Amino acid sequence: MRRRRLFTLIETESARWSDYVWNDGKWLYNVYRETVDFGTVESLSIWYNNLPNGQKAECTIGPIKALPMVAWTVKNPTIAVNGRTIILPVEMPSGSYLEFSGDNDCVLYGPKGEVITKVTPDGAIPVLSAGANQMRFSCSAVDGPAPRAKITLISHGKPL
Repeated sequence: MRRRRLFTLIETESARWSDYVWNDGKWLYNVYRETVDFGTVESLSIWYNNLPNGQKAECTIGPIKALPMVAWTVKNPTIAVNGRTIILPVEMPSGSYLEFSGDNDCVLYGPKGEVITKVTPDGAIPVLSAGANQMRFSCSAVDGPAPRAKITLISHGKPL
């Protein structure tokens, strides 16, 4: 039985890029550093990965539509880890990113890496526990499309 599934490709997915060998003549670092000018994209490649050995796989493709990205804002991003919540009181326009390294080290950057503003967090700095940790992301409601964010968490100190 064939099942119809819709996939929306919003931006380059690079979280698992290094899990595969692409043989495209590029160094691995390029995918994490370069940006894509979607206005100049002239082709789309679809690759199959992790197919089960010795089993049949089918794929029907169509239609492929290019839709413009809607610029929006993530307002007051909030991260909770094991019940400890920190609010970052800032409005993040599309393409910007926020780096938080501690109470006095939180900066909002623009799409080209320029400093937009320093941010003073509100709340308790989350702490990881040994074993499983429960994490949650939220932000203030805004009119329009639902905001999206990619969160990268890097732990420091002795291994848990």
